[in-house]
Amino acid sequence: GVTLVMALSAGFWVVLEREDRQAREDFRRELGTITGYAQAVREFMAENRIVSVQDTTYHNLNHVPVIAAWLTAQKYAAKKDYVFRTPSLVPRSKKNAPIPFERRALLAFENDAHLTEYSEETKEGGVPLIQYAVPMRLTEDCLACHGGSLGEIDPLGYAKEGMKVGDLRGAFSLQAPLTTLAERQADNRQAIFFIGLGIVFVTGGAIFIAIRFVIRPLDGFLAAIRRIGAGQIQERVAVYSGDEVGELATEFNRMADQLESSHATLEERVQERTQALEQSQTQLVQASKLAALGELVGGIAHEVNTPIGIIIMRLASLRPDAKESGLSEDLLEDLEVIQRQANKVAQITSGLLAFARQTPFSPKEMQLNQVVNNAVALVENVMRNKGILYQAQLDSDLPLVSLDTTRIEQVLLNLFNNAMDVMPSGGELTVITEAFAGSDGDDWVRVRVRDTGEGILEEHLDRLFDPFFTTKEVGKGTGLGLSISYGLIQEHGGTLSVESELHKGTEFRVELPAVSV
Repeated sequence: GVTLVMALSAGFWVVLEREDRQAREDFRRELGTITGYAQAVREFMAENRIVSVQDTTYHNLNHVPVIAAWLTAQKYAAKKDYVFRTPSLVPRSKKNAPIPFERRALLAFENDAHLTEYSEETKEGGVPLIQYAVPMRLTEDCLACHGGSLGEIDPLGYAKEGMKVGDLRGAFSLQAPLTTLAERQADNRQAIFFIGLGIVFVTGGAIFIAIRFVIRPLDGFLAAIRRIGAGQIQERVAVYSGDEVGELATEFNRMADQLESSHATLEERVQERTQALEQSQTQLVQASKLAALGELVGGIAHEVNTPIGIIIMRLASLRPDAKESGLSEDLLEDLEVIQRQANKVAQITSGLLAFARQTPFSPKEMQLNQVVNNAVALVENVMRNKGILYQAQLDSDLPLVSLDTTRIEQVLLNLFNNAMDVMPSGGELTVITEAFAGSDGDDWVRVRVRDTGEGILEEHLDRLFDPFFTTKEVGKGTGLGLSISYGLIQEHGGTLSVESELHKGTEFRVELPAVSV
């Protein structure tokens, strides 16, 4: 009960404060409407005079736009016990000399050409007042009386001020007693009080009825809500009746269904964004590795390649001499081993040089299927001899891709050779080309190279594109093929990724951006 009283009291206080602010704002808006009306009359009179009278002589003072506006607004303001004035810092009449508020307003308008209104709440003779003013700036029609040469006599007999369009001539000023506002607020507060009192009685009765006839049956319902709030989103409440409580339970279940669906969608999107971010980070790290390693291995390979070449040539000439000299079979076998290992070193240095070499990138627009067919033609006989069945699913409507044919063929040949290496007893090699929309909404083209080998261990997938990492047995492969391929695809603005499942096979995916049409 105490909580209810405190809550209602706080609510009434907030309502009263808000009502007070709103009432004052409405009061200012009313004053703004009056001054706006005066401005409109002034503009109308000026425009009407321009249309109907071509000379610059006012035959009736009441036809002067500012005087007509002042008379019209003053007549309206007087009915509401307001005071309407047209003060000026350089008044032509003493009655237009500014009072302190008006002087402050005029100085503010003079200092800020963008200021459109000025107001203050003051007291005069113990009576609270709200004072409001808007600037009155010269327009073209005002120049007949206020423009021209300083001191020249205007058509009304006054000395001209030598002003120009846009200068501040004066202001429309309104002074209204806040007693009117206080009377309105008193009526509103009385109404709010009685409404609030009624709310207290109605709320008290409603709470009594709710506690007795609603809250107790909702215990199970609340328990279900708590379980859902604890994360058991699949929880639902039982619907035992068709009354309001039953309808509430039904709607709650519907809301829970939507929440579960939204939660699932959100998790899926978060997972997609996380995977995309991880992939971007992986690609960035991989590119950094390749860039740093390219500089390192280039120098090392050049240093190693020359002496190893000399060793291979000397061994080639030494072996025949060794046989003629009658050396033992063990020594001849040692020379054979040295020859094989030297060739292995030469193979590695050649791979390193290819990895580090910066050849000109020469892309041209073409169909990716053509490059795929060219690469397949180079290994078709090898696949047939190894008992590997080749299957192609090439989309004939692929968009054009800007690519360097030599580089992409090198990537595809490396993927084909890797696939054949993991299927020594035969299998299936499937190549699929397809178009798809990228995350940026642009068109992309994908090549999928799928084998039916033993697959790759999950812990090896993250390192698969690292230089010198290989899953092949010792003596086979340098561990550079996929690293080089990765860099070549990145050079095209694309991606190279892999998916693998043990005992089922592996699929490499080359994705390249299509040419914008």
